[in-house]
Amino acid sequence: MKRHVAATTICFILLMGMGMASSASTRNKAAPDTTKPMVALEPGKTSYAYDMGWFDKSGLIEQAVVIKNNTGKDLTVREARSGCGCMQADIKSQRVPAGKDMKLLITIDTQKEAGDVNSTIYVLTDNEKYEVISLILDAHIKQE
Repeated sequence: MKRHVAATTICFILLMGMGMASSASTRNKAAPDTTKPMVALEPGKTSYAYDMGWFDKSGLIEQAVVIKNNTGKDLTVREARSGCGCMQADIKSQRVPAGKDMKLLITIDTQKEAGDVNSTIYVLTDNEKYEVISLILDAHIKQE
C-alpha cells in the first residue's frame, strides 16, 4: 500500500510539474445535485466508484463530488491526489465529523480527452482504518 501511495505521489508531482495551467475563461462548471451525497463512505469500505456523467468538449470542466462521512468516525482529510493527468482533484484539509459532508472539486480538461475517461482519486485522511480512500471516477467526453 505504501509503495502504491509513493508511486502515486511521484506521478502527481511529475504531472503538476508539467504544468496543468489553464485560462479561467475556458472553465465550465457542471452543477452537481448537492441535495444528496454522491458518494457515501461506509464503515470498513475504502474504495468507491462514481460515474460523473457526460461532458461536451468545451475546455476545463469543474464538478464537485459530494462525499458523506458515514464511517461512524470523524475524519481529517489531509489531501487528495489524482492517479493520472486526465482529472485533477482539489480539496482543502478539513475535519469531517461523522455524518457530515465534504466537497471534492474535480477538474477535467475535455479538450485533451475523448470518450470514456477513468481516474482514481486518492483522498488521504488521518484515520488508520481510512488512511487512503480511493474514488474511481468515470467521465464521458462527447466526440466531436
